[in-house]
Amino acid sequence: MLHSGLFPTIILSTLVSFSSLFAQGEQAQLSIKFEGLTSSKGKIMIRISNKKGADYKLLSLSADTKPLHLKIQVLLGSYAIAAYHDENNNNKLDKSFAGIPNEKYGFSNNVRGIFGPPKLSDQLVEVQQQQSIAIRLE
Repeated sequence: MLHSGLFPTIILSTLVSFSSLFAQGEQAQLSIKFEGLTSSKGKIMIRISNKKGADYKLLSLSADTKPLHLKIQVLLGSYAIAAYHDENNNNKLDKSFAGIPNEKYGFSNNVRGIFGPPKLSDQLVEVQQQQSIAIRLE
């Protein structure tokens, strides 16, 4: 025989478990193809940000991977992707004394900024189902 206080506790804990499962949200696959590399040295450093600009995922992909294609699961939503070819494997985007990048880089929607990175809103990619994009590194 169940204790009268035990049954509501079991129901409540089951509901909490289900609600946390749904709170994680639906996901979809985001496929990112990288173009424009002329060297297979180093790695591609990838930053995926949410629509507010906060880091969502930080990833890397060996530059000798063929094809240069990354597939990841993301929560449904809007994302901006920035990437650069860290050819010398020093984990940073090398720049000239004037602050101009010496390594190839690119953004989602292949947008470019003038005197800095492009606006976040121009980089956003909407992921509501499986989505494939290409980013040209130059």
